[in-house]
Amino acid sequence: LEHHQLAQRANEGFNATVWSLMHALFGFIDDIDPQEHAMVMLRRDLLSSWIESVVADNKTGNLDYLDRLVNLMLCHKVNEACELALDNDDINLSLLMAQCSGGPAIRQLVQHQLGSWREVEADEFIDERRLRVLMMIGGVPAMEGPKQSIVNIFEHLDWLKCLALQLWYISSPVSSVTDAVIAYERNFQQSEFEVASPTKNGFQDVRFHLMKLFSQRSHPLEALLHPANYTTDLTDFRLSFLLLQVLDTLGYRHLSDSNRMTIYTSLAEQLETNGLWEWSVWVMLHIVDRNHREIAVQQLLYRHVSIDYSDDYAEKEKFIVESLHVPQKWISYAKAVRAGVVGNHHLEVKHLLKAHQWSKAHEVMMQYIAPDLVINDQIDFLKSLLRQFEVTKDIQNWKIQGEVLVHFIELNEKVRKKIIYNHFEIVLEHFCFTVQVFERKS
Repeated sequence: LEHHQLAQRANEGFNATVWSLMHALFGFIDDIDPQEHAMVMLRRDLLSSWIESVVADNKTGNLDYLDRLVNLMLCHKVNEACELALDNDDINLSLLMAQCSGGPAIRQLVQHQLGSWREVEADEFIDERRLRVLMMIGGVPAMEGPKQSIVNIFEHLDWLKCLALQLWYISSPVSSVTDAVIAYERNFQQSEFEVASPTKNGFQDVRFHLMKLFSQRSHPLEALLHPANYTTDLTDFRLSFLLLQVLDTLGYRHLSDSNRMTIYTSLAEQLETNGLWEWSVWVMLHIVDRNHREIAVQQLLYRHVSIDYSDDYAEKEKFIVESLHVPQKWISYAKAVRAGVVGNHHLEVKHLLKAHQWSKAHEVMMQYIAPDLVINDQIDFLKSLLRQFEVTKDIQNWKIQGEVLVHFIELNEKVRKKIIYNHFEIVLEHFCFTVQVFERKS
């Protein structure tokens, strides 16, 4: 429901219908056993309500009585159709329409009447639109009409309206959603009369895939989640990703690892291209395999971390660390890599130390920083740098490089203290001599 509300606020009408269908088919319902017939009928009613909300009355202009009547029946507005028939003194048809969901008895009677008219060719004097309404009441999808023509209630309708007619008028009033979907699929695949298919450009509507998944739990998710099922932009994986997360939660986890990874990486690339790389990190954090997840996130950080401060970047880094809980060490290492690329080795060492990359920090320090500090007598800064190496036992060449510098600094400090001490002794001795001379003169 939350996805549905967000899609409505974003004015994404098609996506809103997808999420409302998900709620109708898979939404949690309290106090009813999923295996009970009451649940089967409730799901049927929910799907019927969903179709009614999606199937629009798109015929405008000056329509005559029978056109409006057919249109109301196609939208499952039976009460309004009955009232319209009464207003036009079509009382018998109004009574029949009022019983169109009453069971097999009324259907058999209407079918018998239609057959009788055909036998005596009386249907040649009946408006085809009226015949269509009677066929809906009798649950007759198609029949032979006047002059060997075919009267087909599915003719010139889109796939969703064809499915709706199957659910509302052709299938039994106590049939399930699965029964209606199977019957509709059989019609558009094998029927001798026209029935619109949900297939367009070789791909079926994602909403039909969801109905198939509801009807058959093993329905392939690879086909359902392909972006061509809901958009002409084959690089738009937003809906595929969100559907995948919801279906995972519902227990539909039979998507292959390779297809799952394709959806993750494709959406991450889509977000990255649109300047939302921090959300790409969020997407990559859904990768199940730990090693693949860490590599994918770190690769993103290498491309987008910045060593130049800006308010916009600071907000993104804060989001990644505080909301997504990406380790600060990963960000520090990515910054170190960026600093190394631009030749800022002081900053590189700083971030390597924050990332606890002791060996790499030691290597860069010895190659680029330590020699200059010793030559320029910046021993105190070198000492503060060496103190930041918390773990030294695993650092390569520490004994002959870093530790040598530590000993050098210690020795240098001792020498300085000795020089200062000797200088102090000389000054003190001179002071005492001066005092003695002064006392003698006194």
